[in-house]
Amino acid sequence: MNRLNLRKLCLAALTLALSSAISSGQEQGIDEVSRQAADLEGQARKLDASSVEGANTLLELVDLYHENARAFGLIRAGKSFVKVHRDHPRHKEVMLKLLDGHLIVSRNEDIVSTARQFLEFYTKDGAAPQVARELGEVLQRQNKKMEAAKAFERAWRLSGMKDLNSGFRAVRLFGESGAGGARECGRLALEMLDKVNGTIASGLGNYAFDRCNHGNWDRKGAIAIGNKLLQRNL
Repeated sequence: MNRLNLRKLCLAALTLALSSAISSGQEQGIDEVSRQAADLEGQARKLDASSVEGANTLLELVDLYHENARAFGLIRAGKSFVKVHRDHPRHKEVMLKLLDGHLIVSRNEDIVSTARQFLEFYTKDGAAPQVARELGEVLQRQNKKMEAAKAFERAWRLSGMKDLNSGFRAVRLFGESGAGGARECGRLALEMLDKVNGTIASGLGNYAFDRCNHGNWDRKGAIAIGNKLLQRNL
């Protein structure tokens, strides 16, 4: 199961766990998870988190909490693990699960810091484009448009320039970020114009041209984009 589908299941499980209409059978299942978690938490408190035994107990907790969408327990155990086990073979996996926990409860600042740390450590990993998109989403919600644009551009590049939606979002957010953003908007749009066609290319080019030309924010960029549009008869 890929990570995106697993996240959907986690969110569905969390909604189920918080529902006031839980059946008696579901209540028993949740109570069993709580019992297992309490036992493992008790073991963890007695162990040195940096030891092999401590690592294994934290991993059991992370897996239990993640599988059952217990976000707060997942965050607590995940943070403890990634802090002291940077070289562990499952460090990357736990970082992704920790990020899921932050996403479930919308801890935006923690999402930003965890996503950036993941991208620093595992920029070539297959999950990196999705993590960059998640980072961009949160930064955009925080109205940090330049930072969000950079995150979406990174997602586009990490995808091998196949994730056009992230590229388009980066162009638009750069374009909404004043004179400095307009220059970045023109730069990225000019690069993307070689990878798209038809009305998509026309819309992209004209948007970037308007932003660069606005108030002469980036006259050089506007000229370059205008020439590109003329060359391609767009």
